[in-house]
Amino acid sequence: MFPFRRATLIAALLVSAAGVAQAQVRYDLKIDSSFDFSGEMLSGSFSLIAPDYVTTNTIFPVGNLLSCEVVSSLGDPASCRDQEFRFDISAGYGGVAFGVMTPTNPGTSVFYYFDPADFSTPGAHVSQIFGAEQFATMTVTAVPEPATALSLLAGLALLAGLRRRARAEPTATK
Repeated sequence: MFPFRRATLIAALLVSAAGVAQAQVRYDLKIDSSFDFSGEMLSGSFSLIAPDYVTTNTIFPVGNLLSCEVVSSLGDPASCRDQEFRFDISAGYGGVAFGVMTPTNPGTSVFYYFDPADFSTPGAHVSQIFGAEQFATMTVTAVPEPATALSLLAGLALLAGLRRRARAEPTATK
């Protein structure tokens, strides 16, 4: 009976360790500094969930963002507008346009440039080209499908049931 238990245990482990299926991707952009627009420096951040890795020009309406924050160096009220991911602005780079609205700059988009591969590679990525004058960090995170979590829970429940059953069985004596 031991081989049967081992096979069942291995099957349960395979169910619980099923590959993580990625359904969505989370993008977090933190702006540490930006150009001076009419005497105003802008900084901030936004978070959004995309249906897949962004690899083509895509606009995310402000209403679809998880969060968005803009700070104006002038102390003016500031808010976010639609955020854009662009791949046709500068050869060899992908850009994120941080869209903001302030009284001084009612419709500004500040571009931050990244290696195009950064948009489909999980991890933290630092903007390129402008250095300290225009610096941002983009964090890309794959969000697993709910079915993956359910599969993990089902596998763990199966393991717990097998363990309880093994403890309840009387030990055979020779």
